[in-house]
Amino acid sequence: MNSFLFRSIAICFFLVPHCLWAQTGTASSHPLHPLQLLAESNNHQGYIKLAYSSPYGIKSIQDFSIDMSLAVAHGLLLTETQRIGIKGYAQYHFGLGYALSIGDDIETALILNADLLPVYLSNKFRLSPGSSFYSKFRVSENFGLNIFINNWTSLWLNGRFESQKANLSVIARLKTHERIDIISGLSYTNGFIPLIRAGVKIIADDSHTIVAGLQTGPSGFWFGYIFSMRRLDFILTIQTGGVFGYEPGSSMKYMLN
Repeated sequence: MNSFLFRSIAICFFLVPHCLWAQTGTASSHPLHPLQLLAESNNHQGYIKLAYSSPYGIKSIQDFSIDMSLAVAHGLLLTETQRIGIKGYAQYHFGLGYALSIGDDIETALILNADLLPVYLSNKFRLSPGSSFYSKFRVSENFGLNIFINNWTSLWLNGRFESQKANLSVIARLKTHERIDIISGLSYTNGFIPLIRAGVKIIADDSHTIVAGLQTGPSGFWFGYIFSMRRLDFILTIQTGGVFGYEPGSSMKYMLN
């Protein structure tokens, strides 16, 4: 496929609002993205994370994000910034929230966010506000559950903000061994086919962690690897299932405390 056709398809995908990337799990902020599945289910530690990926395997489309979690009284202050799109036609996402820690077993958060979507054939942007809520529970010593409810306000805004469609995601983690977890997740965005991912997370040692599994909607596989060095994590991810094949990504995560 030549570069002109690639760019034409990229623009078509870009003109479909941000929710398309979110529903297929290609956006790094999606609850079922390998980056999120690699994360600990209930970690109250602050961090700064830089992430870069190529959604749909098209180099012209770039997903770059900077997320920060800062420890404050009784919880965490959360900020998120993301740029998705091609040069000259990019969407921007911003979020600010607070996560309340209830003991060592429960974390619940509310995040207010907004998307800036360019208006076709103009230099203007339109604002699409939204909000997200999540709760992370450590049900028992070996079982954890995460629930994400994103953009529920769109259910009564009658499609006014089309990029912020309501989404429900659930992730379950079961520890079967000291260093082995079974991870499964279901995500449903209003009006789309559900996305299901399931896999295994293996902590080889203090420096190496691997997670891999399968998915449906679309079908394919996903993979993630973390190399930890003191406070710094280097993360590589690969997922398939999109119409263009591999979708590689890389990240750096620095623990603040």
